[in-house]
Amino acid sequence: MGEEKINFEEEKLKKKSLKYSIYEGSSFSLMDGFGSRYLTPYAVSMNLSNTFISLLSTIPNFIGSLLQMKGLRIIEKRSRKKIVISGVLFQAFMWLPLIGVGAAYFFLNLNILISSILLVLIYTLLVAGGSFSGPAWSSWMRDLIPKDAVSYFGKRNSAVGVVSLASLLLAGAILSVFNEDKSFFGFAILFFIAFLGRSLSGYLFTKHYEPKLEIKEGYYFSFFDFFKKMPKNNFGRFTIFSSLVTFATAIASPFFAVYMLRELGFSYFEFTLIIISSIFANFIFQPFWGKFADKFGNINVIKLCGFFIFLVPLLWFVSPLIFIQSKSFLILYLFLVEFFSGFVWAGFDLSTGTFAYYAVTKERLPLCSTYMNVLISIGSFFGALLGGIISSSPGLIFGISAFLFIFLLSAIMRFIVIQSLVSKLKETKKEVTEFKRDKIKEFFVGLISKEMNQGLGTKRIVD
Repeated sequence: MGEEKINFEEEKLKKKSLKYSIYEGSSFSLMDGFGSRYLTPYAVSMNLSNTFISLLSTIPNFIGSLLQMKGLRIIEKRSRKKIVISGVLFQAFMWLPLIGVGAAYFFLNLNILISSILLVLIYTLLVAGGSFSGPAWSSWMRDLIPKDAVSYFGKRNSAVGVVSLASLLLAGAILSVFNEDKSFFGFAILFFIAFLGRSLSGYLFTKHYEPKLEIKEGYYFSFFDFFKKMPKNNFGRFTIFSSLVTFATAIASPFFAVYMLRELGFSYFEFTLIIISSIFANFIFQPFWGKFADKFGNINVIKLCGFFIFLVPLLWFVSPLIFIQSKSFLILYLFLVEFFSGFVWAGFDLSTGTFAYYAVTKERLPLCSTYMNVLISIGSFFGALLGGIISSSPGLIFGISAFLFIFLLSAIMRFIVIQSLVSKLKETKKEVTEFKRDKIKEFFVGLISKEMNQGLGTKRIVD
């Protein structure tokens, strides 16, 4: 009887923590919406070269993933809660020196090379704070989340998406108030809000319940062992797939913002309109993809969304044909392209993000996730570095601009990687409906019927 009461109390604490996790994720998205999303425009305003912008988008994640490996064994000795809170608060305070670098560049005439190096260095420390606590967080969450991890993260990501969307809108409005000569003041306001948002995130972690960590003997294995066995197991092949998709994506992804601000001459408000589109679509379709993955499995969602992912840079590639007609039409076109991008990436990211929760045991989840993140960050580093080198090339490449060439190259690489490797992955969810046309039709009919009934306030009568 006493044991049942303890389990009941623990379940209550877990449910309460999962609610706080949604609040925490929302406060994190304040940092994302006001800070991380506007780091590239900040770098552009400071006249960083395309190569440095590629380093800004890759070096921090690469170093951060290496630090994750250092953080793996610490969770055996220290409280996961303390590790996460320390890392999050360190990350929050790093936004303040980022503001300082801009102030030194704009008002003290700090050398552009030194400014570029400092920006990359400080942002690397910022990302490292979050990355170091990553294994502790994933292990902690694995002990808190229920069996339907996809549904939970679908709800959490939707809440995060709402705050991200509102943050992006407000951030764009703030920047539009300041003209180009005074843009620093707009960025300073944005980054200070990012600091406050991440600080709130750290506070909310103090409200989480931390279950006792149970570690089975012999759970640990080295990165070299993981790397050596990758082609022979399902999670290893998934890691190879994710790393190569990231490489193909990173060739272009850091440079969409640069292309809009430098090549197309978009204002900060126009830039915000475009990037909000994908966040909005992501927010709308996260719950849908969560239900779809629960029904048909993560791999089928990855296959379905992966088939369309290569189209995103391809649609950007043809954007100059639209620009010839009118700038307003181009903005509308890119808005729709990014909406489509948000739709397909919502399903892809949700399913790839929750794949590990079903593929490995909870004891080895931090280990496998960290090793996978290291290889993904390597793919991101080399992809963005390649894109930065190509986009910095003077003149035309095969008769087209360097930016358009990297968009085309990214599209080709995404298509090759996804089509050649996705078939080698196996589903890890135990209960999955067969992926057939009639079953998919039945799913959509049931979903629409359910939404209509909820909208009309009706209740289903069960015989």
